[in-house]
Amino acid sequence: SLPCVLLPWWFGIEKDKPLASRFWLKFNVWVALLSFVGNYLFTHYFYVLLGMRYSVPVGPYSLNGVPLVMYLLTHPYFCTYHILATVLLRRAGLYRRPSISFPKAAFLVVTMAYATAFLETWSISAFPHYNFPDQYLMYTVGSVFYGLVFLVTYDAVGWMDENPHKPWSLGFVCGHSLACCMLIVLLFDFWRLMLGPLMQRETGSYCNTLPFLAAA
Repeated sequence: SLPCVLLPWWFGIEKDKPLASRFWLKFNVWVALLSFVGNYLFTHYFYVLLGMRYSVPVGPYSLNGVPLVMYLLTHPYFCTYHILATVLLRRAGLYRRPSISFPKAAFLVVTMAYATAFLETWSISAFPHYNFPDQYLMYTVGSVFYGLVFLVTYDAVGWMDENPHKPWSLGFVCGHSLACCMLIVLLFDFWRLMLGPLMQRETGSYCNTLPFLAAA
């Protein structure tokens, strides 16, 4: 996580601005909050609904049932995803002076969200401490579930400081990121209520409470 913050500071990017007004800092704060909530809360939906498990030998070094190392690794992953997504969406004409129709923009965001989720799930499957019961279901349906995260965030973060006359304050950035996290939790929970776990038919399992509360 540190290079995401230290490198812009080291190279003096936006050094003429107050620290709290620098885009790279606000972007990192936005992603850091998403990464923290994602590990602290979202992961339990993956445990319960997708059957995913981490088997990292971390001993006591975990927070709310998630290895601490995952909190640190998620930040650079999410920074990379959201930087690339913002660049692509901006070039497609989504932001400052929108020149793309809503159906095309929606199709682009949905496609990018699913592609990101699928490629990460596929690439991380070689990691020996990342386990799930059904590889095919995880790649297909599980990627749709994970893609809900990026369905919310890809478009949302790109609007940060798009209007040079109304830059986002650091407080607004925090509230915006947490609001996106709340929307993702709602989408995950709608999935839980309407569709249930992927392996429900085979196991007869059903989660009748919020997964992160059940974990407590």
